[in-house]
Amino acid sequence: MKTILLLSLLITTTAQAERIKIAVLPTQYDKISAKLIPKIFDESVLAGVQNVSNFQVIGQDDIAAMVGFEKQKDIISRSEVSCLANIGGALGVDRVVSVKIARVDEDWLVTTKLINIKNVTVESRTNDLISGDTKELITAINPILAKLFVSLSSFSPTTTSSSSSISTTNQTSAKSNKLVKRFVITDFEQPENRPQLQFYKDPTASTRGIIYTQQLAHNGKWSLKIESEISDYLSVAYNLSPAKANWSDMTTFALWANSKTSYPYFGVELEDAQGEHFTALAKSPFKKWERVTIALSNFSPRKDYQPPESKQNGKIDYPIKNLIFLFNNYYLTEQNYKTNDLSYRYYFTLNIDDIEITNE
Repeated sequence: MKTILLLSLLITTTAQAERIKIAVLPTQYDKISAKLIPKIFDESVLAGVQNVSNFQVIGQDDIAAMVGFEKQKDIISRSEVSCLANIGGALGVDRVVSVKIARVDEDWLVTTKLINIKNVTVESRTNDLISGDTKELITAINPILAKLFVSLSSFSPTTTSSSSSISTTNQTSAKSNKLVKRFVITDFEQPENRPQLQFYKDPTASTRGIIYTQQLAHNGKWSLKIESEISDYLSVAYNLSPAKANWSDMTTFALWANSKTSYPYFGVELEDAQGEHFTALAKSPFKKWERVTIALSNFSPRKDYQPPESKQNGKIDYPIKNLIFLFNNYYLTEQNYKTNDLSYRYYFTLNIDDIEITNE
């Protein structure tokens, strides 16, 4: 028994020693953003790095304890890669994360760097323009950090995006001159982001399992849970506030999803300003959170249904009225998962979180 315990301790100690160690430097602000952003923001960045990785992370308090308060102030003022690499070496870490924020009109310009201490190189960088207030900025920091770390082979599998999302993210990171603009449509955290849902369904479909829930979330505490049993179709409509509905300068719709059942696809439907409906197909991730992205150019007018009062011109007119999640046995038959038998009832559970729109 002693031998087994000693071996277990040795394995645990070795695994911990092999973990990548990362220092998250205090965020650098311009004069305007320094007055608007609470000091607790650094904790959000630190938590964000820990959430997207299994790295050993040290933050502002740890750095101050190691090098002293005055030296830490000097660290904040440095931006050269070689200087930051030297600082990282002094702290005994493998990589350093640097975050800068500036206020640009009504937006936040967020730039991040991941610096490899050994090679003295910038391993990854992001450049994002975030619309909205400080709450929108804090909500956006986790997706930004996920993008920063996605190129690392040791990136945590529990938060890795789908393969198509990884490709998009790497291209965005590599093209450092491209300014990525994004805003969060909803993360369901605030009560005003959890409006009453509308349902359109076949007579036998159940809706009692369609709720906002704290049982499973990608980020924060809340997500939208859609649990039902259908024989034909179910639509769940989320009404957008006007402030979140104009996507005219954006190119990509994105959300995080996690399915407990193997329902292979779900539809995302947009009701535009003229009442015309547009749909696109999304692949449902199975038993893990994945970022699902859909190019807005992939949404096409719905062929089987359009409201009689809608004005149809074949293009999306903003602002968007409703965001709709569509589940239909057609998606099963289309992919040859079953025969076209509407007497067949299908059960599924899908959680949705952190819905955003970007120009990536």
